[in-house]
Amino acid sequence: MDPTDLTKEQLKEIIEDFANAAERAKRCGFDSLVVHRAHGQLPGCFLSKVINRRTDEYSADTIENASRFTKELLAAIRKKIGNTMAIEYRINASDMVEGSPSLDDEIAFAREIEDKIDLLHVSRGLHAMQNLAPYMNQPLHYPHGINLEDAAKMKEKLQIRIPVIPLFNHDEENIRKTAEFCKELGDAVTMIQLLPYHNLGVMKYLRISDKPVAEATPPSEEYMQKLKGIMEEYGLNVSIH
Repeated sequence: MDPTDLTKEQLKEIIEDFANAAERAKRCGFDSLVVHRAHGQLPGCFLSKVINRRTDEYSADTIENASRFTKELLAAIRKKIGNTMAIEYRINASDMVEGSPSLDDEIAFAREIEDKIDLLHVSRGLHAMQNLAPYMNQPLHYPHGINLEDAAKMKEKLQIRIPVIPLFNHDEENIRKTAEFCKELGDAVTMIQLLPYHNLGVMKYLRISDKPVAEATPPSEEYMQKLKGIMEEYGLNVSIH
């Protein structure tokens, strides 16, 4: 959505809609939510001078102005949900379009909002550009982890949290490849946190979906310790949470 021609009253209505949606998620029992500003979603458009042509306090001329809408949005959400839910914020490290915000711009933006969120999710690309689709949803033949280096730059000291999920990424080969990649990031990675899959959310899932639950068994403590040892072989600081 182009923010250029939206009135201030419309911006307030959109913020209220976001906040009300967050409150409904809270009532449904969710533990976290995602505010999506990557890929051309409205909150991210305020930072782009290619898209945002406003001349008021929501312009793209300064980081303060470009982040104003997002700050007001996050404040409204937090007022509705308190500290009962985590807020994940999805951001673009690069729109991959000429004239769009630089990585330094995105880093400055992230610093403006870091005290208002719990998790920063780094992505890239715009939905409006069809050729960029593979960078937003990588097919198997595309390199994976393409945003980790930018994430490391956005957070000078990076803690990487890896959910260990049976039937998805829990095998030893995957863990070794992940460790190799993290090792290449050097001093940017201070800690690897392995998060074992659990079934605590199954009942909540069943209340909101009619699809069957995947048949996955939580990994044993012994197996988690084995994966921890594999990653430590690469000189990484690893813990299990």
